[in-house]
Amino acid sequence: VDGLLALDVDALDAALEGVVLEAAPVALDAGASFECAAELLVGVWQRRGIDPSEALGAFRADPIGALAAAGTLPGGIDEALAAAGRLAARTHEAFPDVSALGIDTGTYAEAGATPTQQLATMLATGRQVLDAVTDGGLSLDQALAQVTITVALDADIWGGIALLRAARRCWSHLALAAGASEAAAAASVHARTSSAMLTRRDPWVNLLRGTAATVAGALGGAESITVAPFDASLGGHSDGFARRMARNTQLLAQEESGLGRVVDAAGASWYLESLTASLCTAACETFQQIEGVGG
Repeated sequence: VDGLLALDVDALDAALEGVVLEAAPVALDAGASFECAAELLVGVWQRRGIDPSEALGAFRADPIGALAAAGTLPGGIDEALAAAGRLAARTHEAFPDVSALGIDTGTYAEAGATPTQQLATMLATGRQVLDAVTDGGLSLDQALAQVTITVALDADIWGGIALLRAARRCWSHLALAAGASEAAAAASVHARTSSAMLTRRDPWVNLLRGTAATVAGALGGAESITVAPFDASLGGHSDGFARRMARNTQLLAQEESGLGRVVDAAGASWYLESLTASLCTAACETFQQIEGVGG
């Protein structure tokens, strides 16, 4: 639930009133408090009598992203990575249709990172997170199943399609190079609209920008998409109309336009294939530079 702040199980349960949790996955974005947030969501599932085998969702623990966003991390990065590894191990054992880990490139994109830099930080973060999770007892294939990648998209449709396709290809290369099976190397990718592209002046323009990013996400093969309300840049909570328009943007793309019905709609387009390959090559070079100075 975008913009939700829940401090206890009662608050989260009330916020999710009317949501059929057996059918609608809930993804969290709790920064450094990912362990606490995961426990709250598990508490809601238990309160509603949802069997662990039927629970759907993503805890999206991203300690490195939280450190990059806030500049500090309680307990330090080593303890946070260990905690993420423990959460992944518990999730693997108890919740077969829930993922524990997230890698969000949006923090870097909204700080001015280029698409190449976003992909490189995704790879560097993934390498370190997977090391922490496998140290916690999971196999590499099991650890990969716990990861959801989030990519921030702006109004550049073609660039967004290529970015998503490159993210999948780069992630697969990283996983296969580490010894993963081909099936486990396939990335689970979530797309969200970038906050950096939203304008405060004439915010109605953000409806068009959000639609362009949604089109890019759908054609680029994202499994799920989050569209920010058009008034999100104004501060405070978005009103009901803005939230409804954000939801309808996704529904129109899915139900009326059918953008997600074709697998790899950009496949065999010379322009997009070439752009995807260029992004992958540049991202791998930048990733090696990051690793060369310590990750």
